[in-house]
Amino acid sequence: MTRVAKRKGKPFTEVKATTKAEELCSRGVEDVTVFAAELMSCLPTEELEHFRKVLVKIRRAALDQINLEVVKPRRNLGCLA
Repeated sequence: MTRVAKRKGKPFTEVKATTKAEELCSRGVEDVTVFAAELMSCLPTEELEHFRKVLVKIRRAALDQINLEVVKPRRNLGCLA
C-alpha cells in the first residue's frame, strides 16, 4: 500500500494498493468469490437477485454512513459487484 499526501479540502489520508498488493489480494478475492458462489448455489435465481438488491442497499447505506467514496480499481480484481 502507498500513502497519498493529503490534499486541500480532503480531511483524510488516501491510500492506494501497489501492484504487489493487488496481486496478493486478487488471490484471496478469487477464493472468496468461489466460496460465495458455492454457498449461494442453493438459492434459486429469483432469490439471488433479490438478495443482491438488498446487499446493494446495505452497501450504499454503509458507505454513506462512513463517508467513503468508492473508486473503481485500475484493473478488475475479480470483486463481487
